[in-house]
Formats: sequence, C-alpha cells, structure tokens
Amino acid sequence: MKDKKELKVQFVSINNVWRYGNIGMDQLAGYLRGKGFNVHIEYFPNKMKAEEIFEKIWGEYDIYGFSVTSANYSKVCSLCSKIKEKNAKIITSIGGGFATRYYREIFNETENIDYITLGDGEIPTEILYNQILLNNGRIENINHYAIATKADTNNKHEFLNTEIKHLPIFDYYERDTEERNSRKVHCIQTKNNICTGNCSFCTERHGKIAYKDINSIVNQIELVVKKFHVKKIFFTDDNILDPNDDYAKQRVRELCEKIISLDLHIAMQCYIKAISLKDNEKDHELLDIMKKAGFVEIFVGLESGNQEDLNLYHKYTTVQDNYTVMKMLYQHQLIPIIGFIGFNPYSTWDKIEKNFQFLYDVRCTYLSNYLYCFVVINKYTKLYDQITEDGLVESGKETYVDIAYKFQDDSVREILKYVKTDLIPKLVKLDYELDWVTYSYYEHKIWYDNIMDISDWLEKKKQENLEVIYKYLGKLFLQHDLVAFKNVEEEFWGFFEKQQDDLKKIYDWLIELHY
Repeated sequence: MKDKKELKVQFVSINNVWRYGNIGMDQLAGYLRGKGFNVHIEYFPNKMKAEEIFEKIWGEYDIYGFSVTSANYSKVCSLCSKIKEKNAKIITSIGGGFATRYYREIFNETENIDYITLGDGEIPTEILYNQILLNNGRIENINHYAIATKADTNNKHEFLNTEIKHLPIFDYYERDTEERNSRKVHCIQTKNNICTGNCSFCTERHGKIAYKDINSIVNQIELVVKKFHVKKIFFTDDNILDPNDDYAKQRVRELCEKIISLDLHIAMQCYIKAISLKDNEKDHELLDIMKKAGFVEIFVGLESGNQEDLNLYHKYTTVQDNYTVMKMLYQHQLIPIIGFIGFNPYSTWDKIEKNFQFLYDVRCTYLSNYLYCFVVINKYTKLYDQITEDGLVESGKETYVDIAYKFQDDSVREILKYVKTDLIPKLVKLDYELDWVTYSYYEHKIWYDNIMDISDWLEKKKQENLEVIYKYLGKLFLQHDLVAFKNVEEEFWGFFEKQQDDLKKIYDWLIELHY
C-alpha cells in the first residue's frame, strides 16, 4: 500500500481568464499538501484545446483532479475520456460548484469520471484519498455524504467548511515572472463560500457563515503583494458584507484598517448586495475607509430597475434601495459594476422601459447591462420551477443548464429575439469596453506615481456613451420600434467601433507600465 507521498495527484485548472488563478483548487491543494499528500497542479486557459492540455498533463499519476465549471465541463469530460483510454486504472475526480449541483446529471452523461466531491473539497478529498490508499485503488462506494460515485448518488449533500485556517498554494505566482504577476488578480475570501440571499435564479450555496481570521487574510495579502508583486486583490465572497449586520461591517472596517497600516498601494474589488449599505453615517464612514484602503470598483447585484422583477427574483430590495446604493458609491468615488438582469420570461414593455430608464439614470454605460442581460435559468432553482409550472420551458427535459424559455408576453418577443440573435453577437466582437478600461486606469493610478491624468477624457467619453445608448437603444426599449432602430443600427455600432482604437491605446499604455 502506498503512503501519502507516493500517491501522485495531478490537479488541472482550466480558467477563462489567465490573470486569475483558481481560488478553490489552490485552497484545496494547500490543505492536502499540509496533510502530506503529493499534489501537483497545472494551469491552462480554456481556449486551449483538450488535446494540447492532455499532452502537457499526461504522466505517471494515480489521480487526476479537475475543478469544473459550466464553461470547461465539456473539455474536462474529454480529458477524462483520454485519461481512461490511456489507462483505465487511473482515477479521475472532479469538484466545484457546477459538479456539486449536477453530479447526478454528470454521471448520467459520462463513464469516465470516478468521483465527484460535493461542496468544500478539503475534508471530502482527504477522506477520498485515504480510502483510495487503504483500498489500493478505486472503490465503488466511499460511504460519505459529500463523495458521489456513479453507483452511489443517493442521500448526498455538500460539505460546508466550519473553519478555514490553511493557506492556499502559490504555484501560479512562483512559476511566473514579476511583470506578469503584477497583472494578476489574487482572489481571496473573508469567510466560507456561502450566500445568505434567496434569489430565485440562484445556484449559490447557502448555510451558516464561518469567518476567516482577519490577521490570516491580511498576512496572505501582504505575502502575495510583497513576495510575488501582485497588485490587485479580489474578495470573491458573494457579499463581503454578508449578512449585512454591524458585526460584518466592523470586520470589513478592521480589515481595511490593517491593510492601510501596511501601506501596500494595492487595488481591491469586492461584491455586495444593494441592501448591504444604508444612507447613514456609519455606512458612509465604511465606504470612506474602503476607498482609502484601495477599493476601486465594487460589484453590486442590483438585478433590476423595476419592483416586479425584484420581487420575481426574491431580492428583498426595492428600486429605491438600488438608487441609494449607486448614489453612495458615486459619492465615495467607488466605481460600481452592476449585476443586472434586463429580460426574463415574464418581461413586459412596462418592466423593460423601467429597467432601461433606471440604467440611464444611474449612468450605466456598460453595454452588456442593456443587451447581454437575459436571465440564466438552471435546474434546481425556484425560477426553474416557476417557468416549468407556467409552461414556459422550451428546452428538453434532459437540459439542466441555461434552460431555453419563451416569453409569456407576445409583444416583447420579436425585439428580444433580435437582441439575442443579432445584437449580442455584435456586442461580443467589441474587444474593449469603456467601463473596464476606466477602472483599470484608476487601479493603475494607485500603483504608479505621476501617471498621466486622463480622468476628464474618460468622463467625457462616458457622457457621450450614455447619450448614444439612450438615443439609439431607446428606439428599442422605450419606443418598441425595431424598424426605426434597424435604420440607425449601423451608426450605433459605428460609434463603439470607432471608440475601439482609443480604448486600445489606453489599455496598451497601461500594460506597458508593468514592464
């Protein structure tokens, strides 16, 4: 029987954006190495072909582990198939949020995945590897509620960490250059990965909050900044202020104070909910200290500018809450990134008009919030149950992700179909967006002294973008006139295409600062 060091494990991370490591897999690898397991990890972009990845990962390993998302799922299945073709005795295991939600469907679709760990992977994976060692290989039934096999999918549920004291691995930085690391974003969480919301479209995890030690968080930030030259920290908690009480806010204040005391000159980003902040003295003070600590942009899940849709999504917020939080972020020079769902199966022109007007009112110039904002409905959500009951599902029964649906209101169908089939493909062809170039510029202002001031130019472009969006998209979403929009559509896209050169020049200039 092998011992832990002799059990050779190859983790494979496949991400869409190279600047990000893999917070879940890095954290899991850190835990397992701390327990004495021999874990190697490789990182790949999702655009790389499965054949290319396989050539780089194939070796004398006993176990291959993958972190699965909806984006890389097909590629992971292909890699597991190639592994089994080479050697059927090699063990394949997957985990992550996607695998946790759809482990039953995954086992129905493939014969090449041996184990799926559900929820937080540290304890279940340790148990799994120890059982593999005891058994000298694969075993059909581990007999654990958070470890599923094809033969054992009953009475399973996810494992939730109650404390997190171990560090992640830092291989993603150790293997790269200082310059490239300076462009990377270090992802970290301030608590276990759960959400206390109840959104009807949500597939996030729910449970009891277990906070991480603040000193441990700050020490990790200081390490990646000083040792690996990382310049940006992304707090990936679903809501850094969850559950929006005084204790949670005091923790963020303390976190910011400790970061300020280190004088690290870093940029930071986080998620919040619209109800996380109230227009009172304490919350304004909180935003002040967050700004001082280095927060540049804050992603806020507004989702809608009309109350009917907010109720449909179970957001527990009002439209006024949405206006308030946006006003507060602007007041403190924090850039809001808006989570927004413009269209759903129950959209009407009244709701669409309110959404469009809201986005304009809060000065949103991110085109995706106007166009690429159809609600995504997956299985095991309240919204899926509702559209099923109302007969709005168009996908087959076997579909469990990104369910196709029809619109209950006939009057919105033609224009929304045009948005999806004609406008979104044109939108995704744009390489540069004013919004992310803008917040990238303000991040660089933190990192580099005497950077040229282009804030007035960016503000001027924002106002121009806002006016163009209202003038042209208003024909669709306020006047409901598809013919009128088609007559000027070339002018609409021409404006944004012409802007690409200027945005590219700015972005290239910012990147050159790292070298």
